[in-house]
Amino acid sequence: MNKQLDRLIQNLKNISVFSGALIIVIMVFDVGIYGQQICHGGKTKEKILIDSISKTGKWQTYRNKKVGFEFEYSHNFVVGKYKEEIHQLEKGIRASLKESGFDPEEFERPFKNMIVLVEKKLIGNIPVSEIPIGEISSITIHPHIGKKAEFYNKQFNKKKFHINIGKYTVVKLPGYPGPYGKGVFYYLLPISDEIVIEFYAHKKRFKFHKSSKDKSMETKYDTIIEKIISTFKFINKNQHN
Repeated sequence: MNKQLDRLIQNLKNISVFSGALIIVIMVFDVGIYGQQICHGGKTKEKILIDSISKTGKWQTYRNKKVGFEFEYSHNFVVGKYKEEIHQLEKGIRASLKESGFDPEEFERPFKNMIVLVEKKLIGNIPVSEIPIGEISSITIHPHIGKKAEFYNKQFNKKKFHINIGKYTVVKLPGYPGPYGKGVFYYLLPISDEIVIEFYAHKKRFKFHKSSKDKSMETKYDTIIEKIISTFKFINKNQHN
């Protein structure tokens, strides 16, 4: 792990090599796709709270006051958070990340700012504040601010990937930009140089989620993501004009 983090620091300083700069994120999401187990020291007892949810007909509204946005989502889904995991970084690595303009906590607590949508029929008795990554087909929405947003814009905000969804110009990649990425729907909503919203979701259901009523393994979560993006609104107009 230390050698990987050393490479991460160097690539973050260069901010030009994708695989090194997002190595921890890629490792974490690989776990989400295939349910692999990884061991990291430390656990958190912090209670995770969902920001704000209100009902509007068959679709509900989720509001994130920290970044300043809201969106609508289907009543067939619940909003939650992934179960927390801590990747404790050494002091030197934390210092190097800070020098490069990154927040070390984003790498130590990679799930902290992720918003997770899971179908109600799949959630069962799992607490929405502790959704286990890799056990449920899901849609993940991950806001990035500052240096991380700058990085995503530089790497992926290219005209060849642009599509129009409602009033927004959106980046749609053929898959998640990492190992096994073809099994994932992937979108970026660039709001500005300093704000990017990342969306990704499983293309297929896990085998044990298939029911007699649902003959297809396809999630069709791309249509859900595009509908969500079309409903995006910013509630802090001074910041996001």
